[in-house]
Amino acid sequence: MKNPFSPYLRLGLYLASSDASNTSENEGNGFLYGFGVDYTLSDGQYLRFDFTPGNIEGDELDRLMIGLSVDLQ
Repeated sequence: MKNPFSPYLRLGLYLASSDASNTSENEGNGFLYGFGVDYTLSDGQYLRFDFTPGNIEGDELDRLMIGLSVDLQ
């Protein structure tokens, strides 16, 4: 039986900005990295667990994502 888990690493660049009405505007850019694992549910369907840490001007912006990916090919 094939292993249903497929780990991956993420590496890239980001551009972020926020503008809330009661705070100052924040902008930033930089490198992005993360890691996660896809779990195969069936052919073309995957359950994804992903963690990407980050910060902008000292504020932590860690992202934990759980999602469903569907291959449309």
